[in-house]
Amino acid sequence: LPEIGKELNARLNINELLSIVLRRSVETLGAISGYILIINPGGAPLKKSYSASDIEMAFPNLDGFLENIEETRQGLIISDTRKDERWQAGQINLLHSAVIVPMFGRNTLLGLLVLAHENEDYFESEHLLLSQAIADQAAIALENARLYADVAKEQQRLSAVLHSAANAILMFDADDCLRLLNPAGEKLF
Repeated sequence: LPEIGKELNARLNINELLSIVLRRSVETLGAISGYILIINPGGAPLKKSYSASDIEMAFPNLDGFLENIEETRQGLIISDTRKDERWQAGQINLLHSAVIVPMFGRNTLLGLLVLAHENEDYFESEHLLLSQAIADQAAIALENARLYADVAKEQQRLSAVLHSAANAILMFDADDCLRLLNPAGEKLF
């Protein structure tokens, strides 16, 4: 878990971060496949999957689990997916047991981490606890990556405004050192 945490915190790209979460979770818990659903407020959800085998595994629509998990704030184990009405993976369901854990941020549900195995009754409470710990670290890393992306976007906007401003703009730090100068400021000097 500490190794996974270090690896996650070193990532600022969301797609790269999710790929690492999936790969490491599947490997660590002995699952055959993993899936992440990231909720994007005001946008389409981000979905990513990873399979330890060459066969692409089908995951169901997780809407049936979202409401329950958001309400209870708890993950769950599905011992036999063929007997759970919410797990509708299509005609061919090679995944017979699963563990689903929430990824909560400071204020909201960010997404779900799902790990699956081809054998029924594979996952136990220890798997649930470890996958929840991984999901908690992933949620922190995801929030950090989103904040970093927001700051980078704001820096681009500020840079565009400064470069297009007709007036000279000079910014000094607390030690009176010049830290920022736009093109109009350069012409002034």
